[in-house]
Amino acid sequence: MDLIKKAINNNEIVELLEGKDGYSLENDSWTSISTPIDWTRVVPMIYQEYSETQDESIKEKYEAAIEKMLLGSAEDVYCGFAVLYFQMLRESTNRSPFFLNMDYLIQLAKEGISKNSDDFKKSKKWSGAYTENGLWDEIDRYKKLFLSKFSIEF
Repeated sequence: MDLIKKAINNNEIVELLEGKDGYSLENDSWTSISTPIDWTRVVPMIYQEYSETQDESIKEKYEAAIEKMLLGSAEDVYCGFAVLYFQMLRESTNRSPFFLNMDYLIQLAKEGISKNSDDFKKSKKWSGAYTENGLWDEIDRYKKLFLSKFSIEF
């Protein structure tokens, strides 16, 4: 939890969500996660800090971090898109202590995906290392999940 508090206090939530600059958590040994950090562990810790403090700036910083990622490089957009999907899942099952401006974030995701389509195919980071199309295959997988779970087309 100290890592989460540090990221929030230093406004380094992007770094936390991308596992950069010393913000890393070991993935559980039984998982086969090939991502920069396990969002399914990190995001609930952000929720916990918000729930304990009721500090609205945590929600604002978290939303701004997703926005910043969706406006960034291919790797940033990939991370932002994955976190956005996880956030939507949590909101749809009432397991998020707050709701984000999804219409706005979805529009940013569409723009970020379009802008970085060629770079996704070149990126061999994380799970992109295992496919010919790089991170594009993961983006495509998330696009299908958004469509099947939320009827949102990218």
